[in-house]
Amino acid sequence: MYKSGDKIIAKIDEIDASGLNKGDNVAFYNSQLIGKLEDVNLDEKKITMTPNEKKEFDRLCQNSGDDIVDSFNNIADYYHIYPNLNKRLFLGTLEKNKYVQREFVRALEKPSLIEVVREKKYWIKLADGYLVNVMGDWLTLKNKKDGDIFTQSEIDELQKLPEFQAIDLEKCKMEVK
Repeated sequence: MYKSGDKIIAKIDEIDASGLNKGDNVAFYNSQLIGKLEDVNLDEKKITMTPNEKKEFDRLCQNSGDDIVDSFNNIADYYHIYPNLNKRLFLGTLEKNKYVQREFVRALEKPSLIEVVREKKYWIKLADGYLVNVMGDWLTLKNKKDGDIFTQSEIDELQKLPEFQAIDLEKCKMEVK
């Protein structure tokens, strides 16, 4: 039961977000309410890592222990040893970096929160075949088993290339099972 003064968590849509960002008053429907803030334990939220990130994390903990400053310094200084953690913690936008760095501190404090997930992989199906890079040239081949396999972050990087600007690669991806 809700009462006056409760702090709540609500899922908002783009219109609500726009209104809130402008300082407008926004009404919420019951269907948007997720619950009371006091009932949600944000510290227990799982932290997902790829298998490679988890291997690097374990190696880092052996070398740095749970010292936060040493851990961040080691990842930055030895980025060739911790390439996946370095990318995760330092190579995003400022806002994203802040979030994942806080999340990483939580992982150092409580490693049991880490959940290892296999990163999904995709083929990219274009009109006449599956995308493959042959010595720097992008080609398509008829058989998908001959096509290159991409992670989501690789697809995001491809999308930035001039030759793929006119194609929505999100609509062209097929998950590798």
